[in-house]
Amino acid sequence: MTATFEQPDGLYLSTGATLAQLLEDETLAAFAAGMLHAALTTTCYLLPATCCISLTETLHYTGGPESYPLLTALLTLDAEVHAQVGEDRRVLPLPGFLSYRASLPPERAPLAALRLPPLNRGGRYHFAVTDGESWLAARLDLHETLRVAGHVRLALSSPTRPPQRLPSIEERLDRQIMSQAVLETALAAATVDLASPLTQAEQTVLLAVLNRLIV
Repeated sequence: MTATFEQPDGLYLSTGATLAQLLEDETLAAFAAGMLHAALTTTCYLLPATCCISLTETLHYTGGPESYPLLTALLTLDAEVHAQVGEDRRVLPLPGFLSYRASLPPERAPLAALRLPPLNRGGRYHFAVTDGESWLAARLDLHETLRVAGHVRLALSSPTRPPQRLPSIEERLDRQIMSQAVLETALAAATVDLASPLTQAEQTVLLAVLNRLIV
């Protein structure tokens, strides 16, 4: 089975492929500067048995946080789930799929593929694990000369926090000239908007990752 295949509209992941097969895929290993590969490695480390399950099973998995690292990275890449519902092929943004997956069991809506849209020039990507076992994925496009960030995507999860985007921080960074002061101000202001505030360890790692991306 081919784990991935490239098309003009992005990189497709076979939902029948196991996580182990995806880990061995050279195209996926290079995609987004290796961010997905790092997330897959972390997922398999948390529970080695997960490497033997398919991407479909992983996307539907609700037995614990073992799938969180991979889902966290996929959220920042604007992943789309392609499902067959009756005679119709439905395209669901990953956040929507995760919200409604209980009503879309594989036997009713088998997953055909997962699409990752093409990456932009100047894209920067990173996946990190905090000491407190939180998982963070970050991406942004950076104009080399103007230092302006675009397409900012941040996602976070932990054993007690399902994968979620951080739109309040993203919005404060998007189309801004990147600097240490801008990062700190955005993080401090946006943290209060979150239903579940970031821990100090999460804030520290997020700031370090963002600083790394704008260097």
